[in-house]
Amino acid sequence: MGQSLARLHIHVIFSTKHRELWITDAVRDSLHAYMAKVLQDIECRPVLINSVEDHIHLLFDLARTVAVSVVVERVKKSTSKWIKTQGQEFRGFAWQAGYGAFAVSESNLSSVRHYVASCPQGVALGCLKSPLWGFRTCSAACPPVQAQSVGVLPRAQEGSAPRQSFRGYVPSFCLFDEF
Repeated sequence: MGQSLARLHIHVIFSTKHRELWITDAVRDSLHAYMAKVLQDIECRPVLINSVEDHIHLLFDLARTVAVSVVVERVKKSTSKWIKTQGQEFRGFAWQAGYGAFAVSESNLSSVRHYVASCPQGVALGCLKSPLWGFRTCSAACPPVQAQSVGVLPRAQEGSAPRQSFRGYVPSFCLFDEF
């Protein structure tokens, strides 16, 4: 066989330093897009990126020639430099030193995508603090989600019923591809 093939789905979670609330609406969408570009530049296909004020979830396909630690290092380093250019209020921004990375089987990919898209508020309530954090930890907090085939899921519009929120935040995320 003259070629190497791999399809590895990875879910990475990391937070801001000291869990400070840096990821505001002012930078969230641009940060997600910038992270997607960084992933693409190292041949990792972004699937879903979501965040709340103090942490971020990345779901991506790992390139066969790069280690997870290298992906996380490049994403964190690049985005940390980028976010500091977005205004004086972001000059002190930093990511935490660690991260959580989980391999996702093909059979669980849909569930993890649903989790990342639907449950950031459950993680913000404490699930991420568990050293043995698992995908099922926050399942009770997950609102049901209609199956959609769209590029970017919309935010709640003024005057419409908001999606489930945490501390007034309406989740926003980029869905880059449908399987």
